[in-house]
Amino acid sequence: MAVEATTGMRLAMTGISDIQVNETGTSELHKRHRTSLEQSDGAFLRVKVTDQLYIDRLLLTKKIDVGHHATAEWILNQAARANVFVKTPSMSDTFGGGSGDKYTNGLLIFSRTMKRINNKFGDSGEKIVFDIVVDDLNIKDKKVLQTFRKILDYLA
Repeated sequence: MAVEATTGMRLAMTGISDIQVNETGTSELHKRHRTSLEQSDGAFLRVKVTDQLYIDRLLLTKKIDVGHHATAEWILNQAARANVFVKTPSMSDTFGGGSGDKYTNGLLIFSRTMKRINNKFGDSGEKIVFDIVVDDLNIKDKKVLQTFRKILDYLA
């Protein structure tokens, strides 16, 4: 059985016939990214982008393995907690005497991880990780990707 989505895309489905596709994404999304169907709330399926980040594409093309990907996501999570991505700061705790360490703790953890990389692999190793994981740059150089895998193995 196939379901005709609103975008004109045909989705092959097997199993229970009362499952409906709720979100199919735009045709532009399907041109730019790899997608899969996932269960959402209730009996609906929705489209999930499986290659949003460069580290996702590296995993899908088998240039890194699942362990490498998990370590890269761990670094990315640290970067997000360190607020390395530009966003408007929350002013809710500024005047209310809230936690003053919410910015520094994340930054301290991330900086220690990057320092560990720098101590073992130098400035170039630190830059490779930052470029690929944080800046999401598409690096094709095989030697750089080999170093990236070594760094992720080291951190794992």
